[in-house]
Amino acid sequence: MITTNSKPDKITFVVTGVMAIAAGSKPCCALERLFVDGVELTPERSLKVRNHSPNGFAWGYNGSGAAQTALAICLHIFQNVTAAETVYQDFKRNFVSKWPLAKPFNVQVDLTNFLLDYWPAIAEAYDSGHNQDDQDET
Repeated sequence: MITTNSKPDKITFVVTGVMAIAAGSKPCCALERLFVDGVELTPERSLKVRNHSPNGFAWGYNGSGAAQTALAICLHIFQNVTAAETVYQDFKRNFVSKWPLAKPFNVQVDLTNFLLDYWPAIAEAYDSGHNQDDQDET
């Protein structure tokens, strides 16, 4: 079990969002793809936790697609469902909502201040005994 002394392996991540348009599709029908440190995240794992956006990821606003994006990133970073659920809405407001709306981006996310603000809640989530990080990561 992770204790309150546990934390993510690192605090700085490179997050990239790209727009992939399927052959024959219009630009309005782009598929947003999300990468953290070069690892592609897909919506499936986060959809099992909370179904905010069955259509997938989005960013640049505070809506359901951005919530799905934030949850997927928090699951990847914290490797703990309870911890991710505890802070993903705040992560969305602090980071995801500020990325360019419906456009590709590549940003470095530094969690230093975020962890300072939210660490008590994250640590409590790690210690709650409801660690479900053994789900398949996508």
